[in-house]
Amino acid sequence: MTRRHFLATMAAGLGSAAALAVTGCRQEVATRPAPPPAPADRLGVRQPTATPEPAPARAGSASERLPIARLILKGIEWDRAGSVVKVFGFDPETAWEVLFPVTKTQALPADYAPRDLVSPSTYGVPGGQPVRAILGADLAAMQRASGDALSIVSGYRPYQYQADLFDRYVAEQMAAGLDRNTAVERVSRSSALPGHSEHQLGLAIDLNSVEDDFADTRTGRWLYQEAWRYGFALSYTPRGEARTGYQYEPWHYRWIGRPLAQLLAEQGYLEDGERTPADYYEAIRSLLV
Repeated sequence: MTRRHFLATMAAGLGSAAALAVTGCRQEVATRPAPPPAPADRLGVRQPTATPEPAPARAGSASERLPIARLILKGIEWDRAGSVVKVFGFDPETAWEVLFPVTKTQALPADYAPRDLVSPSTYGVPGGQPVRAILGADLAAMQRASGDALSIVSGYRPYQYQADLFDRYVAEQMAAGLDRNTAVERVSRSSALPGHSEHQLGLAIDLNSVEDDFADTRTGRWLYQEAWRYGFALSYTPRGEARTGYQYEPWHYRWIGRPLAQLLAEQGYLEDGERTPADYYEAIRSLLV
């Protein structure tokens, strides 16, 4: 797939309400000089430090918090003409792809495939499925910080792989006695339709175990508290099912870069039942259109 095809396909379907939500913010910030950027490597992602950063201060109640459309302005840099030049450390084109909201209602093109897939073993993490190289430095840092406790159960999944996986899960439910509609409904709480899986981005990883009790293991608890430090966000949080349509998955983390992951942590996203990581990605996409 060409980059132009990717961008054109992704741009379709933007809600006007979402666009209007950020228009005023864009105009407001365009009149102010951008703050100096934080130190960054060539990918625009801050490198891990020897001393861990303190946990971010949590935001207040939902009624006290700023709208997401305003919160994301913390990570946007503008030039004098009012054009976006940096998005949470990424150039706009990279941000469009890396932070694309893959949800039940927003799909990737069937022929989308990342350009930089590599084995996770390159970064000291066991696993059979590849991941994108762009997340490699942070994955390696997280592995070291965990005491080499991490392994990847699932990484990049092509469109057809996801289609076959979803169909197999439905067939298993039907073999157990469910009708097809009920089987699809049940499977859809824990598995995505083809095109709607974050795994197709090559940025989502299932770590160690895809069992619910992983949340109660030492590694599961450590990831829940520390993954944000390395640019990873838990996609399907304990209270997020009403928003995402997916049940809690304590093993499913998506790399979004350290600056945005820190913002999510500051907002207490893990315990938030009203706003999920995908809501932030959608607001960013709206800003970039």
